[in-house]
Amino acid sequence: ASGCGKSSLANLVAGWLVPDTGRVSAGGEPIEMLEPASHLARLGYLTQHTDLFSGTIAGNLRVACPDASDARLWSLLEALALDEFVAGCPNGIDTWIGESGLEVSGGQARRLALGRVMLREATIVVLDEPLSGLDEGTAAHVSLTIKRWLAGRTAIVLGHEPSAIPSV
Repeated sequence: ASGCGKSSLANLVAGWLVPDTGRVSAGGEPIEMLEPASHLARLGYLTQHTDLFSGTIAGNLRVACPDASDARLWSLLEALALDEFVAGCPNGIDTWIGESGLEVSGGQARRLALGRVMLREATIVVLDEPLSGLDEGTAAHVSLTIKRWLAGRTAIVLGHEPSAIPSV
């Protein structure tokens, strides 16, 4: 339900909040005792709000992995059911998406933000409503991608309703 603390839980795992009682640990160490840069280096966090930058599709993805090859980006776009959309754009992955991603739909923006998280290859992952804004067919495709990608990772997947989260 709204207001039950899902985002607070996610922010605790990210280390953005400190618990009033109890503790949040990563690798057996309380998060507040970890070097912030070290903890953040192994964390992938898809927040409830999608943030894109004024720039290209490739640029928005490479924020997470500057050395990612075009081939890796195209593979990721295919896994997120964005490849056909991007191939139809005037400049492919070099297409400008506008300020805050205004040139893409909400579901496309969500998948680009998810792609950024996936490029980080984080070992601890928080996904807050990763399927929000997707139609049923696209959600099923992306859900399978997420399920495969999460194998071997510690994950917290949150959502207001079952359709907003993958079946992992």
